[in-house]
Amino acid sequence: MTDRLDSSFDDLSISNSDCDLDTCLALLASSDQPAAQDVVDELISLSAIYQSQDGRPTLTAYHPPLGPHSSGGYTPGSTLLVLLRTTLPSPHDHVPLSIILSLPPTYPASSAPLLQLENRFLGAEAVPAPLWASVLRTFLHEPSLGAPPSGEGAVDFVPGGCCLYEGVEKVREVCGRWIGERETEREAGERRRVEVARGSVVGRIEPAPTNRREQEDPIRIETKGEYKILVDCPPITTTEALVDRKSVFVGHAARVTSIDEVRHPLTA
Repeated sequence: MTDRLDSSFDDLSISNSDCDLDTCLALLASSDQPAAQDVVDELISLSAIYQSQDGRPTLTAYHPPLGPHSSGGYTPGSTLLVLLRTTLPSPHDHVPLSIILSLPPTYPASSAPLLQLENRFLGAEAVPAPLWASVLRTFLHEPSLGAPPSGEGAVDFVPGGCCLYEGVEKVREVCGRWIGERETEREAGERRRVEVARGSVVGRIEPAPTNRREQEDPIRIETKGEYKILVDCPPITTTEALVDRKSVFVGHAARVTSIDEVRHPLTA
C-alpha cells in the first residue's frame, strides 16, 4: 500500500518536503480509521484536478502558525489538516486561492469536513469577515449559525460520501463572485469620479464676454456668419462735391447710437 502511495505522490503535485504530507497520508492509509483509503484517494484526486497559480505544490500538510512544525504533527485518529492551493475560476483565474481542509477522523463516515480560507487577501482585496464566515459554513446547516451571505446555500453532506471536490468548487464559486462584485463596484466608482471631474471642468468654463447692448437688442440676428440688420438706416448728410485736380470728393456723415446703425450703411 505504501508503494502505491509513493508512486502516486511522484506523479501528482503533492510535496514531501513541505510538512511531509506523503507521510501523513501513509499513516492514514495504514490506520484502522473508517474509510481511510477513500480519504487518501480523494486527496490524490484533488491534487490531479487543481493547479496552483504560483507553481507551488497543490497539496501540503497544514499546521497552524503556532502549532508544531514536525513530520510527527499528525497521528492517526486526529484531525488531518491539508492546504490546497488553486485559483479562482475564470475570468479571475489569475487570483491565487488557498483553502485549509480540516478532515476529522470520522470523515466521511459521519462528519463533514471543515473548509477555511487561508488567504488574507484575494488579489488586492482584503478578505472580509462575512466572506470568511461564508466559506466556513460550506458544509454547515445549523440554523443557529444563520444563512450564508448573499443567499449562498451550504453543500449537502451525505454520511459515507466523499465531498471535498464539491466543497472546494463551492468556495471557488463564492470567492469568484465576490471578486466580480468588487470589480463592478470599482468600475462604477471610477465612472462616477470621471463624471464628477468632467462636471467640475464644465462648471469652471465661463461663457465668452458679450456686449450688453448686443445681448439685449432683439432686432439683430446672425445667419451663416453674416448679419441681417433689422434697424432703420440713420439719416445721412451729404456735402457738395469738391473737385481738386481732376478728383471729386463728396463727404457723408450720420449720427449713430448702436453698432447695427453703423453696419447698416456698410451692408446696404
